[in-house]
Amino acid sequence: MMMEDWKDCANNDIEMCKAESKAKISDYIVNATVSLHTVAVFFYCISFVINADIIDPTIETPHISKMKFPFDVKIQNMYKFVLITEMIHLLVVSWGLGILNVLLLTLALDTPDATQKIMKSLMFYVVTNLEMFIYCYSGEYLINKSKAVGYAAYDVAWYNMKPKHIRILVIIILRSQKELTFTIGKMMDLSLRRFASIMNSAGSFISVLLAMQ
Repeated sequence: MMMEDWKDCANNDIEMCKAESKAKISDYIVNATVSLHTVAVFFYCISFVINADIIDPTIETPHISKMKFPFDVKIQNMYKFVLITEMIHLLVVSWGLGILNVLLLTLALDTPDATQKIMKSLMFYVVTNLEMFIYCYSGEYLINKSKAVGYAAYDVAWYNMKPKHIRILVIIILRSQKELTFTIGKMMDLSLRRFASIMNSAGSFISVLLAMQ
C-alpha cells in the first residue's frame, strides 16, 4: 500500500510534497510517543529501584507489577534484579502499545483533513484527560493513604501493649487490607493504573474512528 502511494506521487511534485510532509509528521509522532512512554515508565519505576532496600524481611516488599514468584525475592540482590526485570518488561509493553497507537494514528493521517481535525479536538482532549487525571490521582492518593494505615499499625510495638489493644490493632490491620477507593458507579476503581488504561483505550478508539472516516 505504501509503495503504491509513493509510485502515485512519483510523477506529481505536489503529491510528493504532501507525502513527504505526512512521512515527517509520522516520524515526529513516533519519536515523541516512544520518548514520552520511556520517560513515563522511567519516572514511575525509578523510585522502586532506588529504594530497593530490604530492612525487615517480614514486611512485604513493594513491586512495580503485582505477581507471585516461585522463589524467595526478599534477598537484596535478587530483589533488585526482579525490580529491574519488571521495569524492562513494563518499558517493552509500553513501547509496544505506543507503537500500535502511532500506527493507527499514522493510518488516520492519510484521510482528508485528518491533521486539522486532530488539532481542533486536541484542546478538548487535553482538558478532558486532565479532569480524569485529577480524579484518578485523588483515588490513587486515597489508596496509598489507606495502605499506610495498615503499615503504621503493623510497625507498632504491639508486644508491649495490652491484649485488648492488640485485638484492636489486628482489626485495624485487617480493615486496612480492604483499601478505600473512589469508584466509577461501583464498577471500577479510580487509580493511576486505571487512568493509563483509559488513555490507552481512548487513543486506540480515536485512531480507529479517524481511519474509518
